[in-house]
Amino acid sequence: MALLAFLVAAAILCGFGYRLLRVRSGHEAAFHVMRCSACSQKVRYAPDRAGSTGLCPRCLRRLFLPETPPPLSKPILPCRVGERLSRKSA
Repeated sequence: MALLAFLVAAAILCGFGYRLLRVRSGHEAAFHVMRCSACSQKVRYAPDRAGSTGLCPRCLRRLFLPETPPPLSKPILPCRVGERLSRKSA
């Protein structure tokens, strides 16, 4: 009986510890979102990466990540989730 009470108490303490570690601060950085001009994939990046270059996760083209992203438009090309386009040689 004591062992069962100990296991229940340990489980409760682990649950509280997990919740305490999972609590996120309210001042998390929001991400900027833009679309790739080649394949219309949504590209999300942290504000501290703004002004640099990055890769589109779908077509792997280099993108300039603007300080203030343009309003998000509708996709130009129909696509499936997780579909990767082959890189076209220029």
